[in-house]
Amino acid sequence: MEAKIDNGIKPEEHLGLVGKVVGRYIKDRSPLEDSEEWSDGICGLLKAADKFKPELGFKFSTYAMKCIETEIKSGYLLTGSLGTMSIFG
Repeated sequence: MEAKIDNGIKPEEHLGLVGKVVGRYIKDRSPLEDSEEWSDGICGLLKAADKFKPELGFKFSTYAMKCIETEIKSGYLLTGSLGTMSIFG
């Protein structure tokens, strides 16, 4: 089943973006899809797809990567499990 947001973005076509961002935070665990970071990243991808405005001239991937990363960092802050992760990059 395909989800399509009003602006024409299909989130399932951009799951690789989630994997790329999650891979920055998880180096030693696999599969990535079983992690909290993956779940948070999917939430970020869905939010990005919902709020993306193509008329502003940005690429969806640029916008989505930031949304995914922000959602993962928010998840760390909410759970208090920052560990050695830097929230500044």
